[in-house]
Amino acid sequence: MIATKPTGAALADARTREEILAALDQYQVEMSASRPKDPVPIPNPSAITTTALPAPKPTENPLAFGRDMATRRLVFSDSMESWQATKNNECKDFACTDLGNSQRFVARFGRDVRYCHPFKSWYIFDGQRWARDDKAVVLEYAKDCIVRIADEAPLVDFGTEQAAAFKWAAASQASSRIAGTVNLAKSAVAISPNDLDKDPIQLNFPNGTLNLNTFELVPHSRFDFITKVTGCNYDPAATCPQWDGFLSSITGGNADLIRYLQRAAGYSLTGNTGERAIFLCYGRGANGKSTFLNTLGAILGEYSTTVDSSTFCVSRGESVRNDIAALKGARLVTATEAGKGKRLDEEIIKKLTGSDDLIKARFLFQEYFEFKPSCKIWWAFNSAPRISDSTDSIWARVRLIPFSVVIPEAQRDIHLPKKLLKESAGIMQWALRGLQEYQKIGLAEPKEIKGATQEYREDQDTLADFFNDVCIIDHDPTHKISCGATDLYQAYMKWHNTEAPEENLKSPRAFGFEMNDHGFKRDRDWATKRKIYLGIRVKTGGF
Repeated sequence: MIATKPTGAALADARTREEILAALDQYQVEMSASRPKDPVPIPNPSAITTTALPAPKPTENPLAFGRDMATRRLVFSDSMESWQATKNNECKDFACTDLGNSQRFVARFGRDVRYCHPFKSWYIFDGQRWARDDKAVVLEYAKDCIVRIADEAPLVDFGTEQAAAFKWAAASQASSRIAGTVNLAKSAVAISPNDLDKDPIQLNFPNGTLNLNTFELVPHSRFDFITKVTGCNYDPAATCPQWDGFLSSITGGNADLIRYLQRAAGYSLTGNTGERAIFLCYGRGANGKSTFLNTLGAILGEYSTTVDSSTFCVSRGESVRNDIAALKGARLVTATEAGKGKRLDEEIIKKLTGSDDLIKARFLFQEYFEFKPSCKIWWAFNSAPRISDSTDSIWARVRLIPFSVVIPEAQRDIHLPKKLLKESAGIMQWALRGLQEYQKIGLAEPKEIKGATQEYREDQDTLADFFNDVCIIDHDPTHKISCGATDLYQAYMKWHNTEAPEENLKSPRAFGFEMNDHGFKRDRDWATKRKIYLGIRVKTGGF
């Protein structure tokens, strides 16, 4: 039996026209055998964008279906095979170098891949959204691109150039050259974090993208650069009777409170933060608040994320805030519990709930990037966090929602969450109707929300307790009474150490700011040359 030379060696040794042709034929046979075959026909492109598809699992990447390149091509919006065939003539002119291979990669796959340098991540357009490439699909694309160099070679003018093209096709299959192809292509398809998910009125469903102003559903477009998709289809005819019954039970049938929850849920579908609100769901347990938030998170799918309550509480440690960086593009952010005595981080809450400033963040070992928050914070707890800031800069954002109805044990349904998920499309329609009402009248807090929030604020105002316990206040504009600023602060320190040691002691500067916030004017007593507060004094025999 005569041994057949390896293809590369055969091409290298070929001298005559016949020898070259024989080596080329052998190479094409080998390349054809090594290329994976499409297991099923490519679907009609129109079916992908117009048919109501079953909702994929939010964490599942459609590109991961199957193990070979051919199956993954099924997620494209037209026939990948015919598309690639049209690229052979264009790609044949690229140089037989690593740079040339990266140019081939961009020519063949550039419309469906992007690289974000600050995130050090590839994104793939899968027909619905730009999904983060967590399974090295880009590497599979690069392999496919390299294999197809053999398809380009017959289009090169016959002679040494064609032979060189086939040799390069074989040499390019080295792992270092495949990796080099991917690496050199990064700059050609780079995208900024701010180009991703930048339209706050688009909500991306598995069966189309919805405009939240016009409520028009349009086909998915790679040029929207959306990276997220909801957990359910858009279905205007869907209903949710179980959800309606659930809301009635957890609110005691309070129609005003139900409609407020509906408007707030609708507002949370958008990427806008104009309300600058944080929704605090308070209740002692067995009241449905966790089921309510978990269900909203499920229908929003990838637009929703859950964080530890420490994200919103004051921390002594200084570290890279991966938790903040992960909130980019999120619209619903839920947290549970705070831990007794935990103090709200007012500054981060102000930034996340809406401000004119961009937030600067980064993931561990990655570059900093800036983003405009789009999230609405929904925080459920049994023990409310402490809020030390008594000013409207924080309290104008707080919406305390009381979940005061305790569901009797005999009426609790452990299967209710699964039942509600079956109504996901209907619950989404419920939230969209809430958005329409929100767009007409705003959040419009009912008396239950206003009253609960005011009680919470009064409970958090430690200076109010200090005033009641230690001071005499005279609201007469003539300010007949006064107190030295130093004397008043010393009285506050003594009261704090005795009556409120668990609270953070306010510094003299912070104490002065809060006195001003409470409406007390500071002046100077020219006789004693001391700073004084007008309209207040320490009780006789006080601290």
